[in-house]
Amino acid sequence: MYNQFFKPFPTISAPRITLRRITMKDLTPLYDACSDPSSSRYSGWYPHVDKSDTAAFIRYLNKSYRRNKLFTFGIIENKLGCLIGTISVVNINPEYTIAEIGYTVSSKYRRKGYTGESARALIDYLVKVVGIKRVEAKVLPENEASRKLLESLGFKIEAFQKNGAVIRGEIKDCCLYSYIPE
Repeated sequence: MYNQFFKPFPTISAPRITLRRITMKDLTPLYDACSDPSSSRYSGWYPHVDKSDTAAFIRYLNKSYRRNKLFTFGIIENKLGCLIGTISVVNINPEYTIAEIGYTVSSKYRRKGYTGESARALIDYLVKVVGIKRVEAKVLPENEASRKLLESLGFKIEAFQKNGAVIRGEIKDCCLYSYIPE
């Protein structure tokens, strides 16, 4: 149902960033972001040990894209022209027009507005182009920065989910946030 909006892979532009498909040309900057333990602290994946982990991750992203399972965009800082993080549609439910997003940005680009700009651009695409009626994000309670970011984008906390997430094999509580476009 959503193939027409993701095939070919869209490029989404905003003033300071561009969201685009990740390729093997992004190996080094993606490795830099994914090898930093702080980038995966609140996620289900482990820090990348070497570039072979990152290469495998890029192959996984491309395979998942071909199977319509996961749409992960590289966040490209426009002035530098390099990848600074990722933002994904990690779950999309065509029957109920619901999408879930997730993101990570390299530590040296955090708290500079890039994640918020990227999330806003992706949400606008999902709502205005794809027709999504509800965008969700799951966040660990202790991830204050992400919670504040979502709230600044108009997300509302809907639920505290006991045992709602699996992080590196460990069941964790999480907060469910939602954005309902007006």
